[in-house]
Amino acid sequence: MAWIKRKFGERPPPKRLTREAMRNYLKERGDQTVLILHAKVAQKSYGNEKRFFCPPPCVYLMGSGWKKKKEQMERDGCSEQESQPCAFIGIGNSDQEMQQLNLEGKNYCTAKTLYISDSDKRKHFMLSVKMFYGNSDDIGVFLSKRIKVISKPSKKKQSLKNADLDDDESEGEEFTVRDGYIHYGQTVKLVCSVTGMALPRLATPCPKEPNKEMINDGASWTIISTDKAEYTFYEGMGPVLAPVTPVPVVESLQLNGGGDVAMLELTGQNFTPNLRVWFGDVEAETMYRCGESMLCVVPDISAFREGWRWVRQPVQVPVTLVRNDGIIYSTSLTFTYTPEPGPRPHCSAAGAILRANSSQVPPNESNTNSEGSYTNVSTNSTNVTSSTATVVS
Repeated sequence: MAWIKRKFGERPPPKRLTREAMRNYLKERGDQTVLILHAKVAQKSYGNEKRFFCPPPCVYLMGSGWKKKKEQMERDGCSEQESQPCAFIGIGNSDQEMQQLNLEGKNYCTAKTLYISDSDKRKHFMLSVKMFYGNSDDIGVFLSKRIKVISKPSKKKQSLKNADLDDDESEGEEFTVRDGYIHYGQTVKLVCSVTGMALPRLATPCPKEPNKEMINDGASWTIISTDKAEYTFYEGMGPVLAPVTPVPVVESLQLNGGGDVAMLELTGQNFTPNLRVWFGDVEAETMYRCGESMLCVVPDISAFREGWRWVRQPVQVPVTLVRNDGIIYSTSLTFTYTPEPGPRPHCSAAGAILRANSSQVPPNESNTNSEGSYTNVSTNSTNVTSSTATVVS
């Protein structure tokens, strides 16, 4: 029997994701998602006052993966408390301590006592959510979208000189998603888009005085713009020692190339050199550019349909990012191969350029085939601005 000796504190080598593990993931989809909901603006506090963020930021743990992770940890010997996710939230300022969030037995929590003081000179900031399990295993640090700091001084002191302290965005720009404006005299009914629950009409006639209306405290609402940050991950090869963050986020796709070499450019955030692009259960040759850009080679159709030299019928495959230790990051993107009349001639010049660009990239265990062609390949997603792209040959 051979024993592997490691130095104290040395981590075992990461396990690369296998095609079988990817197939299991695509079949079961046991994702873990962290969702951070917050307002787009936060009002600054002055002196000893504390103007708590309103509405309070909320953190949701979505997906079946959280329950599966808890069950797996308990099977491995962890207690219920050790398998419980823990979270702290802060405004990214070392002067203010992070506040603990209560996630015990729930999949959501709110931060009701966050504020930003006048000593903090930042015009924008991001909420920081640090998460770990009860046994001290680190999950990672998740950031919200950017929040703008606004100031509304007392009307008694307001003058032309400090008018620029107000939020300078117009009313129309504040409404990011809406069917129209609300006008005086209209009946307003608030309905939750997720649960379908609705409040009654905000005001009801007073039975004794017809000229007056009554509302309760819960019916007084202030409508403001909100934002959300969503991070999804899955431990494809089992538990890892490193945090799952930073979680890459793909914002747009651009298809380039033609003939037998088609390349997909991914634009987004939090890209790292240890990420690879997968089309379905096929790993693609990937080139890292920077934290906002990556390139990959589109696998040949024969990787999904054995014996095909060109696309005979539409084939749609999901696009995911995978870290070198097996962490899978879902993108909600799909790539569609559309039918073409037949194979195109081999483009040797494009192949030479590709080999030159990829000479510095470690080889991948990919089933990419250089034979075949692509035409009218399209990308589809619910989260990208441009939903289709055509090969430029």
